[in-house]
Amino acid sequence: MKKTNLFIYGSLMVPKVWNKLIKDKHRALSATLFDFQRYALSGEPYPGIRQENGAVVEGVLVFNLSRYEISILDQYEGVLYQREAVCVGVYDRSNNLVENYSAEVYVIKPRYLHRLSRKKWQPSCYLPPP
Repeated sequence: MKKTNLFIYGSLMVPKVWNKLIKDKHRALSATLFDFQRYALSGEPYPGIRQENGAVVEGVLVFNLSRYEISILDQYEGVLYQREAVCVGVYDRSNNLVENYSAEVYVIKPRYLHRLSRKKWQPSCYLPPP
C-alpha cells in the first residue's frame, strides 16, 4: 500500500488538532517549503499557502501516512484545498541541508485564492477550537 509524506504548516501542526484526526504515531521532522507563502484566510483562524517565488514556509513533515489517513485529512481540509506534490528540505541546527524529501501539501485551490488575505499567518496566533 502506498504511503504519503505530508508537509503541514497550519492548524494540523497543533497536537490537539492532529491527534483528534490521526490516531497512529508517525515520524515527523521540522521542514522547510520554498517558493510558497503562508497567509491568513479572510475571516478564518487558519491559513492557506500559495506559490510565491523566494518565499519560505516553515512546518512539519509527517512520514508514511496511509491512504485512509490521507482521506481523513482531505475531509478535514475541505473544498478550499487541494493536495500538490512538493519537495521539502530538512535542515540541521546550523541551517545546513540534511535531506530533501518528496511530500504532498494542502494548497488553496486557484478559484479560492481571493480568500487569502495579505496578512502572513503565524502558528503562534492559532487557537484550536474547544
